[in-house]
Amino acid sequence: MSNQIFCRFTANPNQKASAQNIKYITRESALDGQKSLFLHNIEHLRGFDTRETKTNLTAYAETRLIEEKHAPRGGAGKTRTHYRLLVSFDRKEKTEKAREMTADFLKENFAKARAVAAVHQDTEHTHVHVWIDARQTDGKKIELNNRQFKTIDERWAKIYGREYGVEYEQQHILKKIETREYKRAKAQGKDVDKPIRDKKRHDFNEREYKNYGIEQRAVDRDQRFITSASKDVDRAEQPTIRTEQAFRRAVSSLERLRGSVEGLDRHRERELQQTRQLDKTKEREQVRLLAR
Repeated sequence: MSNQIFCRFTANPNQKASAQNIKYITRESALDGQKSLFLHNIEHLRGFDTRETKTNLTAYAETRLIEEKHAPRGGAGKTRTHYRLLVSFDRKEKTEKAREMTADFLKENFAKARAVAAVHQDTEHTHVHVWIDARQTDGKKIELNNRQFKTIDERWAKIYGREYGVEYEQQHILKKIETREYKRAKAQGKDVDKPIRDKKRHDFNEREYKNYGIEQRAVDRDQRFITSASKDVDRAEQPTIRTEQAFRRAVSSLERLRGSVEGLDRHRERELQQTRQLDKTKEREQVRLLAR
């Protein structure tokens, strides 16, 4: 098998599927216990076991979605809530080592980000899913320019080469250049042969990416439910819908309470004014009686 490195970074995932993605990458069937999880700048969300950690992380993702929806925005388009990253190994690797390499990648490239890295051992090749909060610990959004976005895979290749040999990084760069030249030639209408890639590895990469991006809905068997309006709704959105509805009810209750307090204050102010007026009337009456 050739020395292939796989790294897929998704900059515009479905914002509503943020919590569902957390559920997918932290499912117990794919993990090797708590040691499979690396929590970058959110270690306080780790629970006593993987189930509790999953619950904490899912709730965090749902809360972050609501916060971003209500945060001030300066641009147009959809609100970005998170990024996704998938990296895989060309072998079976120990969970601890895969987690440490991913931790190094996050520390070197997303130092202020809040992220969840989950090492999966449920396939032939060890691979790692990473959920990255779009807002950093300093409150600022992660901003990636075009060059940074296109070279994320090279930064993973650098860490990979540092661990297994520089030839991995070199071959990755050469294959990337080869693919770019092939696409440019095809765009110019030239008759060129497609670069040869390892078919087995390619199939794994494509299948895993498909599972990661599309088929994560299959985490739960019953993925759909019927709303009162008889419309199909993806179960991935159900927790977010409930949380958002609860948030709106809480806001509405606070607004009603604020209105009640303000009304009570106005009533008390009127009573004070009436009391002052009555006191002034009594004073004038006493003065009048004394003057007789």
